[in-house]
This record gives sequence, structure tokens and C-alpha cells, in this order.
Amino acid sequence: MKLLTISGSTRPESSTVRLLKALSLSAPQFEWVEAPALDSFPLFSPTRLAEGKPDACVVLAKAVNDADAVIIATPEYAHNMPAALKSALEWCVASGEFSRKQVVAITSTPHSPRGEKCMQSLVWTLQALDAQVLVEAPIYGAGKGITAQYEVTDPEIKEMLEAIIDLLAVS
Repeated sequence: MKLLTISGSTRPESSTVRLLKALSLSAPQFEWVEAPALDSFPLFSPTRLAEGKPDACVVLAKAVNDADAVIIATPEYAHNMPAALKSALEWCVASGEFSRKQVVAITSTPHSPRGEKCMQSLVWTLQALDAQVLVEAPIYGAGKGITAQYEVTDPEIKEMLEAIIDLLAVS
């Protein structure tokens, strides 16, 4: 099974990136692919789309199309997903790569209830893309519960990641 990960963070060593890396290392039986970094995407606009997709958008579209499932993990910024993630997803609206694609939606925030509105926004966007959201997984405390070496030290986070892998294995 080929799984694509998309990080909503533009920071290369953010807790969200560490979360996705820890998830991929916990399931070596899958083929893991990382989406291009969000800071390589231009801001979406219909005018730019009419001019043709930039390279990063073409790479993302192909990766989504080739994946059996997509895992999107995002931090919460001002009760929403980061604009860079929303813009990257908007590049896929017209071309339909996400249509019926299985997606795991993860919000990664320091503590509850942060991330609830972000999750809703992410799910609404995925629904607009006609994606099949398998699970909404709020994960709290990844910044402290996952080391720089991608070791999961928080038992609740470990349990959540195992549940995600189990879900993907039967999908």
C-alpha cells in the first residue's frame, strides 16, 4: 500500500512533520511518499490555474493520484488550517485527484480543544474535493510527545498512531 503524507506546516522540523515521520517509521510495511513542501506552492488563484499548474502542484497531483490513501496532518493557526495547506489543496479542486481518495485528517495541537475548528475546516475542504475522510484524528502534545529522533514517548499519541495504521491496513 502506498501512503502519501502531507504536512500542513511549512517548518521542516515542526512537531507536525515529526508526527508524520514517526507514523511512517512505525509502519515500514507500507510505501511512504512525502508531498512537496508547502512553501514550494504559489498561492492558488483561478488566473494562475488557467496559466497551467506549477511544478510542485503537478508533483502533488501525481502523488495523490498514485497513492492508495493520503494522510494530512496540520497544525492549527487562528482556529484554521494554515493558508499554505488550503492553497495547495485548492490546486487540486478542478483536476479531481482527491475524488473518492481515502484520507486520514489529523490536527496536531498542543492541547484540546485547540484544533477543533481547524479540523472542521480541513474536513469541509476535503469534502469539497470529494475525498473520503476515513477518520478525523486530533492529536495533542506531539511537540512534547515525539522526540527529534521521531520516537513516540507519549502513550496516547502512540495509541492513536497505531489505530491509524490499523485502520489503513484494513481499508
